[in-house]
Amino acid sequence: MNSSLLAAVAGVVLLVALFRIFIRHGGKLARLVYQKRGALFSADDRVFFQALKQAVHGEFEIFGKIRVTDLVQPKKMVARDGSRAGLAAIVGRHFDFVLCDVNTLTVACVIQLHDKTNPAHQPDQDDALKPVCDSVGLPLVRFPIKAEYSPEEIRDKLNAAMSKEPLYLMETNGRKEPRISGIEDLKL
Repeated sequence: MNSSLLAAVAGVVLLVALFRIFIRHGGKLARLVYQKRGALFSADDRVFFQALKQAVHGEFEIFGKIRVTDLVQPKKMVARDGSRAGLAAIVGRHFDFVLCDVNTLTVACVIQLHDKTNPAHQPDQDDALKPVCDSVGLPLVRFPIKAEYSPEEIRDKLNAAMSKEPLYLMETNGRKEPRISGIEDLKL
């Protein structure tokens, strides 16, 4: 009888301990296998980010690590297989930085950084993004990762990319229409 009583007491103690653990973890028995990352940007990204902030002088809002699918999607009228292939090319990809209009948050330009030592950051890895960005009229600007950046050089490269094509064709409902992106560059 003593062993039965001992087993019952041990069972009750075990149930109380499990119940306390259950309550302590918000009603979840298993611990999640996640951990918080440190900073949003790597050290290289932070160096570029600081120079980018100086380069844009508050003319644009700067966002980082934005998924391509948050900005671009395949057309709905494209055949199902074409839409899947188009989506597969951009799923899981992100832009390092996105510049948006301060007032409307309309995307003005996207930026990719490239590290010569990291194969994941090579320009050929982002070649799939170039035609995607071109097809929607979104300037894609690439910068090599360096120890130091000149805000003036960044500004010049961004301005050149954003005013590169004052007249381009946009497709609307299967029809190409001219759009003017910079009247000041037109020679009349």
